Amino acid sequence: MNKRRVVITGVGTVNPCGIGKKEFWNSIDQNISGIEKITRFDTTNTPIKIAGQINDLDISKYVVKRTMVKTDTFTHYALAATKMALADAAIDISQENSNRCGVFIGNNSGGWEICERGFKELYNDGPEYVNPWQATAWFPTAAQGYISIEHGIKGFSKTFIADRVSGASALYFGLQSIINGKNDLALIGGTEAPLSPFGTICYHESGELSISTDITRASLPFDENSTGIVLGEGSTILVLEEYEKALQRKATIYGELTGWAMTVGNAKDSSSLEKCMNKALVKSGKTSKEIGLIVPEGNGNVVSDKRELTAIKKIFGDQIEIITPKKLTGHLYGASTPTDILTALLVMQEEKIPNSIYKNLEYKEDFPRQREINSILVNASSRKGVNLSFVLENIN
Repeated sequence: MNKRRVVITGVGTVNPCGIGKKEFWNSIDQNISGIEKITRFDTTNTPIKIAGQINDLDISKYVVKRTMVKTDTFTHYALAATKMALADAAIDISQENSNRCGVFIGNNSGGWEICERGFKELYNDGPEYVNPWQATAWFPTAAQGYISIEHGIKGFSKTFIADRVSGASALYFGLQSIINGKNDLALIGGTEAPLSPFGTICYHESGELSISTDITRASLPFDENSTGIVLGEGSTILVLEEYEKALQRKATIYGELTGWAMTVGNAKDSSSLEKCMNKALVKSGKTSKEIGLIVPEGNGNVVSDKRELTAIKKIFGDQIEIITPKKLTGHLYGASTPTDILTALLVMQEEKIPNSIYKNLEYKEDFPRQREINSILVNASSRKGVNLSFVLENIN
């Protein structure tokens, strides 16, 4: 039996830098930040003042009203990104074997907005005024559930709640559901909508978030002057398919996932991350010299960034180029790694490196931006020492 291969054939995203892949690419290509002062609510009495915020999404284009009232914003984002991804892949799930299609979603915080609204309704008006759907709408698995319901998906599926590696975990286990023959197609990604007073306070309690009010200096991955992680919101969904299936239907293939690994270790020590990257390289059959670019965890937490940079330099030396999308979007937590994967795919497709690039901790203006890149490594790390690495290859 031939080894099964996994390719990405569709992408969809709603994030602070754009609605859809074209708008997102334009923003990261032109170095246009989606980080701004929070306008969703009054931040006078909350510590987080700025974030990666979505402003121009007309959710009614993607979610019907009866579903909208039953669900939270984080599910709305996921449903929108899913519709974009399926359209991009030119797939009609109703024509597929629904028992061989899965949904794998990373989400770190569930539905803050509907919960807070429910608390106010309960306190001000009484229990009879609380949205009866709140009990299911806030739960982190709601996005996976509603994607499955909307598209009639019945295959092996999971939701992952794992801090900064929630979306990376969804990708890691989702792609293996295809490799191991449980699914032939999987919708994989993540979603977050933490921008509410209570939500931002809870994230702030981690001690990792920036309380800066300067949007031009807030999100600074691999910068010793960084003030911490900038919170963001949004969703990215990827369509993964078994390679032969994708060929049969003549799908457009963005790239192939050829290497992946997960390790657990000390969050302040680089050795477990080094091991993770090396395992992913071995699985992909690539050497460090064959990797053209890295999309790192790179989140603006000084300890995390120093650890990652140490690991990268030990394997790749100091000449490898790095792009850091979180500089422009903030950290999307559950949607973070799927968005980093999307960035890598677009770099390969456009044959162009965006402006948000770092080399030896210094922003470099004069690098050759337009060139072919065929292999990219993507990292994710949690604050408790869980690491994931993926190798993407352009097989076109």
